Amino acid sequence: MAELEDRITQVERELKSIPEILQLQARLSESRFAALFAELDTIKRELRALPYAFAALLAERGKGD
Repeated sequence: MAELEDRITQVERELKSIPEILQLQARLSESRFAALFAELDTIKRELRALPYAFAALLAERGKGD
């Protein structure tokens, strides 16, 4: 009987910790999304800069001809 009560107590403790686990998981997901969006912003800036970089390279190439 004591073993059953110990198991019930353990399950109750685990059930009480579920909200905290879910909150931690949500924070982790938010952090990952924030990092992903920051990376995407960096990529977008670099892509916007490509036409100017290509134009500068072509202009330099044209000067040597």
